[in-house]
Amino acid sequence: FRTDVRVINLSYLNTDWYIDQMKKQAYDSDPIPFSLTHDQYIQGKREIVYIQDALKQPASLKQQLEFVASDDKKTKLMPEPGTEFDFFPSPRFIVPVDSARVIANGTVTAKDADKIVPALEWDLGGRGYVRKSELMVLDLIASSNWDRPIYFAITVGPSGYASLEKYFQLEGFAYRLVPIETPNTDGHIGRVATQTMYNNLMNKFVWGGIDSGKTIYLDENNMRMVTNLRNNFYRLADALLKEGDIQRAEEVLDRCEELVPDSLVPYNYYNLLIADTYYSMRANEKGDAIIESFAMSTIEELNYYFKISSDGKSAIEDDQQRAFALVSECIKTAQRYGSTDLAKKLTEQTEQMLAKYGLM
Repeated sequence: FRTDVRVINLSYLNTDWYIDQMKKQAYDSDPIPFSLTHDQYIQGKREIVYIQDALKQPASLKQQLEFVASDDKKTKLMPEPGTEFDFFPSPRFIVPVDSARVIANGTVTAKDADKIVPALEWDLGGRGYVRKSELMVLDLIASSNWDRPIYFAITVGPSGYASLEKYFQLEGFAYRLVPIETPNTDGHIGRVATQTMYNNLMNKFVWGGIDSGKTIYLDENNMRMVTNLRNNFYRLADALLKEGDIQRAEEVLDRCEELVPDSLVPYNYYNLLIADTYYSMRANEKGDAIIESFAMSTIEELNYYFKISSDGKSAIEDDQQRAFALVSECIKTAQRYGSTDLAKKLTEQTEQMLAKYGLM
């Protein structure tokens, strides 16, 4: 569908043969412009690159990569005779930003021009070292010169983000690297590109059959993947709400409920956030429906845990505590937005269940 896009598997990127493949044309996808040559990343070389603080200041990523790529003995760590290791001389990296270029090629929209930073600056000091795959990601960032979009999938673990999260922009199910700094203030990564993400989620994406209206089976892996949908629909709706676009925020949450209903994937923590957002836009009936359904199913879950014999209690203790916390949060959310009757009903249901096991 997009033969000009190159997908890079970060696990394979630890191997020389895969890096070689990335440096070749593939369909309409141009070669990845790595600066390191084959003999510099061949198996056995630069498998691990350590991070030192020898410079005591930030340094250009491109210059630090040239230092790592050098075979000069002065660029090596030699803890004992006969051993040598490659290293970055500073944990703090700088990548300059040409503001005119990033606006011209669409990396940043004109309305966000005032948000462009003069350079990316970030710190890998807590890492101690990077693996070859991470080294090649850094090489890609240094070599790309903002000519080609770079995205990280939302399913990549934090270790694969090279500590660049503050420069991420969510556009769907991937983060785009952009020269705009977004501090993490709410536990979420990056900024939300509302216009792009709305078009993707509401108009462009296809959903593999979960929107067919038919009853389908999702295994554990698919369940986890589909759960990501809820989080991203919530993030888009929350961002739209903050922009004052209440109508489209509600449309987004409605689409999420349509795609991933409780009957397909049981409600979880993300639905608390969705309910909270419904309440914030005064769609209280929709918020109440989610809170009641989620709380009642969680109370049933607790009922099941209490039936387990003492021999198996230790195995489910964390799950039990989590379920208690979720029911409590459901009640607090209903109270906070004035749904006192619902909060009272859920409290009574919880107390009846506890009384049944002599736990009041």
